[in-house]
This record gives sequence, C-alpha cells and structure tokens, in this order.
Amino acid sequence: TWRGNSNAGPAEVVAAARKLAGATGELVVGCGSATEELVNACKATAIAVQELMESSKGGIALSQDPAIKEKLSVATKEAASTATALLESCKAGSKQKTMQSQAAVSSAARTCADKLHDVVAGANLLPGGEGLTLEEDTGEDLDDMAEKELAACAQIIENAAKSLMNRPKRAGSDTSPQVADLNEAIVAAAMAIAQATAALVRGAHAAQKDRVAKGRNPKTKHLYRKDPKWANGLISASQTVAATTQELVKSANDAANGKAEEERLVACARAVAATTAQLVSASRATGDPQSESQKKLSAAAKAVAAATSQLVEAAKSAADAMKEDAGVDKRVTMGVTAKSELEKQIEILRLEAQLQRARDELLAGRKAA
Repeated sequence: TWRGNSNAGPAEVVAAARKLAGATGELVVGCGSATEELVNACKATAIAVQELMESSKGGIALSQDPAIKEKLSVATKEAASTATALLESCKAGSKQKTMQSQAAVSSAARTCADKLHDVVAGANLLPGGEGLTLEEDTGEDLDDMAEKELAACAQIIENAAKSLMNRPKRAGSDTSPQVADLNEAIVAAAMAIAQATAALVRGAHAAQKDRVAKGRNPKTKHLYRKDPKWANGLISASQTVAATTQELVKSANDAANGKAEEERLVACARAVAATTAQLVSASRATGDPQSESQKKLSAAAKAVAAATSQLVEAAKSAADAMKEDAGVDKRVTMGVTAKSELEKQIEILRLEAQLQRARDELLAGRKAA
C-alpha cells in the first residue's frame, strides 16, 4: 500500500499546503502573463499538488482517530481537485480573456484557498499540529504593504504622465512636418496609456483597500483570508507596471525628439498591456468581481488596451513616414556617392599617368647608360 511521505508530520503537511497556496497564487497571476510564465506556474502547481498528497498520506498515518484521518483525507483530495480545476480555468482564461473566464479563475482561486485552509485545520488535529496556520508569521502585513505599494506605483505613473504633458516643445526639426505630427501623435498616445494605466493602478489600489477593509470586518473577514504569496504577487505586478510605463514614457520622449523607433515603442506599449493584464488578474483573484472597485478596474483595463492600440498604430505610421523621408535622403546620398566615385576614378587615372611617366623616364635612363 502506498504510504506517501512516511516521514511527514503536521508541519510538513502545512508546509506543502503553503507551497500549493503559493503556486496557485502565481498561477492566477500567470493567467495575464506570457505563455512561458503560465506554463511554469502550471508545472509548479502540479508538483505542489503531488507533494501535498504525499505529505498528507504520511500525516494521516500518525493519527489513530478515524474521524481525523477522514477529515484530513477528504480535505486533501478536495484541495487537489480544486487546484486542478483552477489549472483548467487558468488555461481557458489565458486563451479567452473574457470577463466570464476571469470570474471563473477568481471563483476557482477562492475555492482552492478555502480547501487549503481545511487541510490545515485537519493537520491541526494531528499530534503536534496545534497552532499551525496557512499564513506564515513574517512580522509584516503584506495586504497592507500591497495597498501602499499600489498607491506608490500609481503616483510614479502619474508623475511619468505629467513629465510627458509638461515636456518642452521642440524648437526645430530635421524631419518632415508629417513625421513631426506623427511623433506628436505618439506622445499623445503614450500619454493616454500612462494616464489610463495610472487609473488602472488606482483602481487596483481601491480594490485592495476594499479587500483589506472587508478582511478586518468581523462580518466578512472569513471571506478574505490572507495569502502572502498572492499579496507578494500583487506587489510585484504593480512594480512591473510602473517600470514598463516609465520605459514607455522614455521611448515616447525619444519620439518627440525625432528618435522614434517603431520596434521599441511597440514593444514598450505591449509590455505595458501585458503587465497591466497581469495586475488585473492578480487583483481579481481574491476580490469580489461584482464590487464597484472591480468594475472600475475592468473599465480602466479596457482604456489601457485601447490606448495601446492607438500608440502601436501611431508608431507604425511614423515609421512608414520616416522610411519615406529616408528614401528621399537615400536618392540624394546616391548622387553624392556617384560623384565621389567619379572623383576617385579621376585620381586613379592621374596616378596611373604619373606611374607611366616614371616608367618611361626609367627606361630612357637605362638606354642612355
């Protein structure tokens, strides 16, 4: 008979539950990330499920009470089942990216968290399992930290947007009026993205503030259990949004100075879109999808997507216009090159004539000798 991890005790069971909680938290955040990140999160979740099953199997053997054995066994199976359901929801959500699929991910994440708390409750009944909790005591309230970090990141993004708005106008330009106008359009689109992103982060901050408040309310706190891994994911996502937005603003400023690079602008815009999607997924994971703050968050996410599309189009238009300008310059350069080649041919003929005269003089000197 398979006994799982025979050396596992209640501490190992709870540690495995924490690992699965962390993996599922990363999985939810990964729904809005690149495919590779989602694949890695899926693998980590599958491994964590296996470890929980093995640890629980060993932990159950420590008790002689059939009721305790049954409680931990059922809780473990349900936690594994809900984690698997979350995996499927995230896979579907990464493809569809609809409100319904995101709501399904949020629901599955909450259910999985509940079942993991049931696992810990079962482990508490094992010998030596008293006092163990799913949340590790780190001495800091990560939910509060996430709320403060979101507010700080929103301020960073708003400052970046203001720097675009207040930038000095360029006095002169070597580019055509068409390219100059398109560069201004890029700046305007980048400003729109920065402003929409700031609104989105503010929305995520409001949702987190609402979650923290409900977590402290005796009537609703049972619905908002703390998840350190999730809180860290939210903090990380907000910082990444701020960093990518700052990079976008830098690229837009370069465009305003006639140094627009289509590839860099498009990459920065898409990075902002991807990181904001990741932040939205992280925020929705444990929030109330029907709350006013979550609805505002959804509206802000749509605004970011629309502004991103506008910037991508403006960047492509500017690149095409710059190619046309470059085409004119290239024809001029070809004329200069042709003239240079002619001058070199003349110089070669002159040197060849000098060489021939030197040969004639050498030959004449030999004959005279």
